[in-house]
Amino acid sequence: MDEKKSLDCKVVSLRTLIDKLIDIIKEELPDVTWDKIREEVSARFIGAVDSSFLCEQNSDIISFLKDDALINEYRHLSRTFIVMDSSEKNWLGMFTLGQKVIDISNLSNSQRKKYLAREKKVKEIKTAPSILLGQFAKNDHCSEYKQNFCGDILMKICLSFIEDARKLIGCKLVFLDSVNCDGVINFYESYGFKKFGDVFINQKDEQYQPMMLSYEEDNYK
Repeated sequence: MDEKKSLDCKVVSLRTLIDKLIDIIKEELPDVTWDKIREEVSARFIGAVDSSFLCEQNSDIISFLKDDALINEYRHLSRTFIVMDSSEKNWLGMFTLGQKVIDISNLSNSQRKKYLAREKKVKEIKTAPSILLGQFAKNDHCSEYKQNFCGDILMKICLSFIEDARKLIGCKLVFLDSVNCDGVINFYESYGFKKFGDVFINQKDEQYQPMMLSYEEDNYK
């Protein structure tokens, strides 16, 4: 799941970008230490974010890209993917996938059964595994691509990666925290996500609505 093509877009993993930067830095600085390589990778990636990506409605996206994306990649906490045009010069959007254990202790037994795929003894089960859609955003810098690249295209690309992950490891639930805005929530709802729990406020006093997508069981005998 390293690279995929969709329409005139190309999805490149952050890991691939890191590896390319490492090769460039090693070629420029043959005797460079590993610590210096990481410093250079971070500086160059942050520079690329500053010059290439803008998300006016959600400042957390930029903060994540500049402060957390690389370290989460190194620590295998999440995987970030950049959607580019076919030339790989313009960033059209991005999304991040990871894992999250969800607290279901306050749900009714019938709700737990739904999320746990009819697991027996649901009273004893307090959590459920999920795929985390941690970040999801279009690039506001690329206004010239608005006619050809929209949120629907980005979501379909993202869901295709989620489906690939589910084929490999299985998972019934996808979780995300949506900006508490009717338009954004309606967008996620159009793809089957439903509100899950109460709105919460982060450290920046921004409101988020947790949401969940639950896949139905396959039909089998």
